[in-house]
Amino acid sequence: MMGGYPSRLLLKCIAVITLATLLSGCGRVSLSITDATIDTAEAVVLAFTGVELTPVSGDIVKVEFKPNRNIDLMTLTDGISEVLLDDEVLLQDKYDRVTLKLDMDASYVTVNGADFPVTIPTDALDGLQVDKEFEVKTGSDSQFTIDFDLRKSLLDPESGTDEYILRPVLRLVDNSLTGTITGNVDASLLSLNTACYDNSGAVTAVVYVFSGINITPDDIDGDTTEPMTSARLKDDLSYTAAFLEEGDYTLSLTCEAINDEPDTDDNINFLRNQTITVVKAQDSTVDFGL
Repeated sequence: MMGGYPSRLLLKCIAVITLATLLSGCGRVSLSITDATIDTAEAVVLAFTGVELTPVSGDIVKVEFKPNRNIDLMTLTDGISEVLLDDEVLLQDKYDRVTLKLDMDASYVTVNGADFPVTIPTDALDGLQVDKEFEVKTGSDSQFTIDFDLRKSLLDPESGTDEYILRPVLRLVDNSLTGTITGNVDASLLSLNTACYDNSGAVTAVVYVFSGINITPDDIDGDTTEPMTSARLKDDLSYTAAFLEEGDYTLSLTCEAINDEPDTDDNINFLRNQTITVVKAQDSTVDFGL
């Protein structure tokens, strides 16, 4: 040390020691959001004001966004996700709840070029909760994704109002334990059903993804047999179902998803079923043909 001032090397060492002390007993967590798209809206923009993480013991961790994070969920399909928390430092502990905080006055749904307000049930006004336990360990670097399933969650306005209703159906997954299914659909299969294309010629087919092998597919109606997620076909007749936890799945192709109201029992026809076993950190391929 010269002149009474610490050297640059000493300052660097002090900084490293201080950081190590601060991070002792801590891990880092990243949290993203994704979506299964719907057919009846052009945009579903939610204004996120923050995220809360609830430990089994200890105080709730609150992260506020200033300004709000305005995210169009309709852009987060086909394995695309948006980061909400990036390497947030958390104390080592088990956590059993993630709460998404929203500003509903700044959130809206766009249908046929017009913006409409969106409301949520009174029991969700304090935030959209996802209850699932995960553990933060010392030195860990964990990445999680919340699947915000609009096909199950968004309801049309009730009679006499223009407010869309958001009844959140959320799924939290550990990215390291998930895989992805991609595939293509033979155009000749879609040609068998006139409902597979709309009046403009755009494809309307959707792949429903059910947990388990040889599941008899059903519509979205709150019953026991519910698709875990869904994937809409793109113009090139390909699809992607991402963030699926390791396990067995049944994939069912339908061209009538636009008629599938999440709060009613609808008679939805399915063209083909396929089964697949998803392995973590791997991509699987499931094609639909004649």
